[in-house]
Amino acid sequence: MHMHLIILGILMLWSRLTEADVCSCPLERPTKLASKRGIAYNDVNLANLLSLHCPACKWAYNWGSTREEVLNPDVEYVPMLWSNAPEHVRAWETQEKVDGIIFSFNEPDVADQSNMTAVEAAAAHILYMNSLPDQARVGTPSITSSSKPSQGLSWLKDFLHECQNLGGCRFDFCNTHWYSEAQWIEAMFAHLDEVHKVCEGKPVWLTEFAVQGTDEEVGSFLEAAVPRLERLPYLEAYSYFLAAQGSLVGSSGFLSYFGNIYATVS
Repeated sequence: MHMHLIILGILMLWSRLTEADVCSCPLERPTKLASKRGIAYNDVNLANLLSLHCPACKWAYNWGSTREEVLNPDVEYVPMLWSNAPEHVRAWETQEKVDGIIFSFNEPDVADQSNMTAVEAAAAHILYMNSLPDQARVGTPSITSSSKPSQGLSWLKDFLHECQNLGGCRFDFCNTHWYSEAQWIEAMFAHLDEVHKVCEGKPVWLTEFAVQGTDEEVGSFLEAAVPRLERLPYLEAYSYFLAAQGSLVGSSGFLSYFGNIYATVS
C-alpha cells in the first residue's frame, strides 16, 4: 500500500510537469538586455563597426543561430530559428540549448520569407521553443507591418489562436517589423501599440525598422523616433535595418549620416 501511494505521487507530479511543458507559460522572465538598442547585421565586421561607435548598441542578431567568434564580446548575440525548413532546423539543433533570448521564425506571414501558415508556425514553435531552458526568453515569430489579410497583425492573431488550439506556445514577447516612408512615424507607434494589445499585454521587440527618404529625412526620423522608443514602457528592444552599406554604413566604410544619428542619439 505504501509503495502504491509513492507511485501515485510520482505519477501526479509527472502529470503536473507535463502540463507545465505545454502551457502558454504566463511567467514573464525579466529581460537581461543591457540596452534597448541593437544591431541587425549580415556582415559581422560592419556590426562591430557600428558597435564601436554606438555605446548603446548592446545586442545583435543576424537571422541565424550561430554567433561569430569575432563579434564584439560586449554585444549579446540573439539566435534565431529562421524557419522550420530542414537546413535551418539542422543548424539550430547543432547549437547548445541557450538560456538567453531567442527569436522564433522570420516573417512567416509573407511568401518571400519563412512563409508559414499560422498553424504550421504554432506547431513548429511548440516543437522547438517550448522545450528551451526555463531561463530563456522566447519571442513570437516576427511579423511584417503589412495590413493585408493573413499578414502582419492578422497573422499574429491567427498564430496566437492556433497556439491555444494546440495546447499553448511559450513566448515572453512579440516580435514585429516596420517599413514605411519617413513621415509615417505616428503610424509606426500606432502599430507598436496594436502589437502590444494583440500580444496579451506582453512586451514588444521591434527587430527591423527602416524608412524611405533622403538622408536628412531618415536622420530626422531617427532623431524623433529613437528617444520615443527608449521611453516606450512596453518596448524592450529595437534595431534599425541594417548595419550595411547603403543604410547605417556609408560607401566610404564609415557610418552614414543617419548611421551616426542612430549610434549617438539619446
